[in-house]
Amino acid sequence: VSAMAAEQQHWGDGDDDEDEEASDDSWDSDQDSEAEIAELMQLDMSGEASTLGKKEYLAKCIELKIVPVAMFIAKLECEHINLRHYGVGIKGAKSLAEALKVNTRIKSLNLGDNWFADEGTQAVAEALKVNATLTSLNLSDNKIGLVGVRALCQGIKANSVLAELSLKGNGLDDR
Repeated sequence: VSAMAAEQQHWGDGDDDEDEEASDDSWDSDQDSEAEIAELMQLDMSGEASTLGKKEYLAKCIELKIVPVAMFIAKLECEHINLRHYGVGIKGAKSLAEALKVNTRIKSLNLGDNWFADEGTQAVAEALKVNATLTSLNLSDNKIGLVGVRALCQGIKANSVLAELSLKGNGLDDR
């Protein structure tokens, strides 16, 4: 009996009312996120910061009503960024693409398994047309089809620095 009491004390007594009240606070996260984005937008974006793409990324996140990926913001100054399995999605791809259009630091970017589909991939392809620093891009396992691959081909034609592109796991065949 004492072991059971200790377990109830550790995990709670099974009364879900308290748990529901505590979890209600988590629903305020959207408002908190909007406030945090607004605060980030107010940061000094002059000089060197303007070549990172933070302002463009956050503006697109606000426009598309999505929460920014904190890891991406934190790593914009780095040469190598790994966002594999971050659940970025189509809207996130569009936002990332805005940053890639102006970023002059990122050389290697792993965006694998983020479900970009063709629409998100098209946004990344547009960014490749103007990005002059990205040399390695991993888009594996992103549900990319023929439309997305065609867009990537157009982006690569205009890009003279991208040396490595991974598309494995997208179900592409010999069409």
